[in-house]
Amino acid sequence: MPAAVRLGLPDRGTFALAGAISILRARRSTLTALSFATIIALAWFAYAPGLSGGFLFDDYANLPALGAYGRIDNATAFLRYITSGAADPTGRPLALLSFLVDARNWPADPWPFKRTSVILHLANGTLLALVLLRLGRTLRGGPDRAGGTASTDAAAVLGAGLWTLHPLFLSTTLYVVQREAMLPATCILLGLLGYLHGRAKASADRGHGIGWAAASIVGFTLLGILCKANGALLPLLILTLEYALLDGVAPLPATSRGKSFRTMRRVLLAVPAAALIAYFVYAGARGLLAGSLADRPWTLGQRLLTEPRVLVDYLQLLWLPRPYSRGVFNDGYAASTGLLSPPSTLICIAVVVALLAFAVRVRRRHPALALAILFFFVGHLMESSVIAIELYFEHRNYVPSLLMFWPLALWLCAPAPAVSAGTQTESRAILFARRFLTVALPLLLAGLTYVGAGLWGNVADQGLLWAARNPDSPRAQAYAAQIEIARGHSPQAVARLRAALSAHPDEIQLGLNLVDAECASHIAPDMAAAATSLRTTRKLGRLA
Repeated sequence: MPAAVRLGLPDRGTFALAGAISILRARRSTLTALSFATIIALAWFAYAPGLSGGFLFDDYANLPALGAYGRIDNATAFLRYITSGAADPTGRPLALLSFLVDARNWPADPWPFKRTSVILHLANGTLLALVLLRLGRTLRGGPDRAGGTASTDAAAVLGAGLWTLHPLFLSTTLYVVQREAMLPATCILLGLLGYLHGRAKASADRGHGIGWAAASIVGFTLLGILCKANGALLPLLILTLEYALLDGVAPLPATSRGKSFRTMRRVLLAVPAAALIAYFVYAGARGLLAGSLADRPWTLGQRLLTEPRVLVDYLQLLWLPRPYSRGVFNDGYAASTGLLSPPSTLICIAVVVALLAFAVRVRRRHPALALAILFFFVGHLMESSVIAIELYFEHRNYVPSLLMFWPLALWLCAPAPAVSAGTQTESRAILFARRFLTVALPLLLAGLTYVGAGLWGNVADQGLLWAARNPDSPRAQAYAAQIEIARGHSPQAVARLRAALSAHPDEIQLGLNLVDAECASHIAPDMAAAATSLRTTRKLGRLA
């Protein structure tokens, strides 16, 4: 017997095996990093055509604050600017602060704003990959469990890559003002990373895990709220993560640290989540009792009937991607007035209920799939439920869809299963399909995003296309008419606005733009139509 074995020391073969394992792990980590770096470069290339685009719609309602108090080059101007926000109770000061990276006065060049937003989107994709790496290793029992984490690491790269490359997020990333939707995602992802790190330390009975998790919950929730109100969803999203995946796959140990962690979780997660849900219940009851809303053409009850249709539409956009979508003009989206008005209302309610029930039922057998479904619906709680904001916006999917493609990536990247007799040909075909889709899907999404970004880089063509895709949107028609006037096509603008005004006589943006188009066409303006729109409009906010 070798002396090394007699003394309980590893022999040269053991050292060689350990060294080989270390090299393989290093190569795997390098390959993972290179794969994701390739995806990030591909995403930059796909978004590049959109960088030449201009400001749009709500950009002009928010960004001029950069010059409202003169150039922001002193403390007084800075404080006035950073407290000038009117959205949400906080005014979203951190989102306003981010715009100072790109300009400190107004008017400004849109290119730096769009560049920074694309960089932020790529950073969010990187953070998402790190979150999925941690979740994947938890799902597979850690890097030292039999079977390793090669497939889950690859799935993390692919799942984050599919999200980063998806064309639906063009209308978030290249619409400058929607940085207010991107920054809460940054805070939520950082909060998830900090929480998972702290939980792993507490599970291993190592110090500071509770502090890491608590600081991440409190700190990044507050920072997220200062970007946009839906940052307040972080505690509820972490609870969803615990319910769907962590508690079942990696329960906390029955140690003193594990018990302390559970206590911290009840205080910092369950209490804020319960308070948020209580607010939703209160706001919903108050809105339903109020009946009609002063500045909305629908009631809160009609909004609640409509949102399942909206959510199903979002899911279609996510799973059936296309380069051109509805864009940013969604005021023509028709509200549901009953369970069968339109009939798709009841169908979509059934779909939403079925998906939620399915997620609850399979969470033990398929925790990643259950998590992706529940995370999506919880992420939409604030903007797709009882708060009487507009019915539909694509950018609302930015946070809820973060985990959407991870289950697919886990399946595509899973190792080849053992093949039984008589099924080898079929299994090889499925394996080939999975490997092919692993490469083809990112390339497909990148191509669609590249095509869509080309439209975002041409503001005029973009506005005309959106008007064609949103014929019932007064905003889209008014915007297209302004483009036609600027191009010297005033008669076409007059015809467009008159047709739209006949369907929406109370829309001041149509009535007043019609006066402009008629003057540009040397036609006596129809002041009566403008007066009717001013007298009957229900939109008395910033637009008026």
